[in-house]
Amino acid sequence: MAVGHVGSGGVAHASHCSTVERLYAWEKRLFLEVKNAESLKIEHQKKLALFRKLEVKRAEYVKTEKTKKEIEKLESKMMVATQGTETTFTEIIKLRETELYPQLLELVKGSVFSVFQ
Repeated sequence: MAVGHVGSGGVAHASHCSTVERLYAWEKRLFLEVKNAESLKIEHQKKLALFRKLEVKRAEYVKTEKTKKEIEKLESKMMVATQGTETTFTEIIKLRETELYPQLLELVKGSVFSVFQ
């Protein structure tokens, strides 16, 4: 029985490594998506400040409208970025709950089994 347990432990180890690697890849993707969303937010704030300034100065209509369209485009990009971030976050939670957590339980059970053997 101990030999079978060691063999399954090796398979579990490989599976656990794969899960951790995939989790790392998702986390890295999430980091990049959040970073991108933050840069869009900063750019949006700058354009919004410019738009308000143009309105106060009663700048040319074309200039004001161009800035307004750029703001709308950034808002659209921000919405897409937020949805992407939420999707990635959901995948991380799913991977953690369906694969990582059960593997960690098996790892702990195996450790306890080997201690009392």
